[in-house]
Order: sequence, then structure tokens, then C-alpha cells
Amino acid sequence: MGGMVAQLLYRRHASLLSGLVLCPTAGNVLGSQMKLTALALPTAAAAARWNPILQLISAEVLGPALLCPIDDPATARWARAQLSRTTLATAVSAIQAACEFTSDSWISQVDLPTAVVVTTRDRIVPASRQLELAQAIPGASVHEVDADHAVCITAPQVFAPALLKACWSVEPSPVIRTWT
Repeated sequence: MGGMVAQLLYRRHASLLSGLVLCPTAGNVLGSQMKLTALALPTAAAAARWNPILQLISAEVLGPALLCPIDDPATARWARAQLSRTTLATAVSAIQAACEFTSDSWISQVDLPTAVVVTTRDRIVPASRQLELAQAIPGASVHEVDADHAVCITAPQVFAPALLKACWSVEPSPVIRTWT
């Protein structure tokens, strides 16, 4: 959801920004498998908020659906612990908000240096949706990572070079950098 938050930050407070880096995100979830999920979310959100038993359940039950496979046991434990700190109702409401988000009507007005980091094996936000977003933003650069949506957690050493290049590409004054 961070990419959606960043898009909204631009929309509401563009004067505070000098550049925009969007990581595995889209302008909306239309056409994705998440859209089908969105149809059931209002009912699920209401049930999670009003059912006393469901209020006791953490977002950890959504772990298999929200998380990509995590090979490292310590990282998997950490991710589950993070989810266990959030209620199911909060998680469902956040997913519902993501499903309702769209920047389609205004994203082409972005007038800041922008970079889009695209995860090419993403099952949460398909690469095609990420590329559509990049193409909608005038002059946006694309920085591909051959990984899934959770690469920033599961393999930060793979994600970091692309993220750094994306950040450097939106710097107001170019600085020569190397990454080995």
C-alpha cells in the first residue's frame, strides 16, 4: 500500500516533494485478481468489526494470502509477528481501501521526477499493472527487479540496488554513483 500512499501524498501535498519513487504498486486494482476479492470485502470488514469472536483474531490468519513464500525461517517469523500485531478487522479494512483506490484520473498530471520500481514476478500487483502506472506518468523511469512483491523483505540485497537507482534517478541534482 506504500505506493498508493505515495501517490496520494503527491496528490495532496505535491509542493512538499521533489521527486517520487513508487515501488511495486499500481494506479488501481482493476483487472487484477484483487478486484474479485474486493467484492466480498465490505461484508468481511463489517463482520470483522462487529463480531466479538472475529475481533480476537489477528491478521496473521491472512498471512498465506498476503505474503509471498518466505524461505528464511527468521524472516517468516518476523513477518508473522508483524501481522499478529494487527487485528483482522484492521487488515481487511486496509485491503478494502487499497481495492477502492484509483489514481487513473490524475496520475498523468504528475510533474515531478518519478521512478517506478517494477517487480517482474509479482503475484500481488502484476508487473503489467506496475508498467501501466509507469507509462501513465510523463517521463517516469522504470527499474525492474526479477523478484516477487515481498522482495524488499525476503531478499533486500536484490531489491536495494534497484531502489537506490530509482532514488538517484529522481534526485534534483545529478550525482554520479556506482553500485557493485
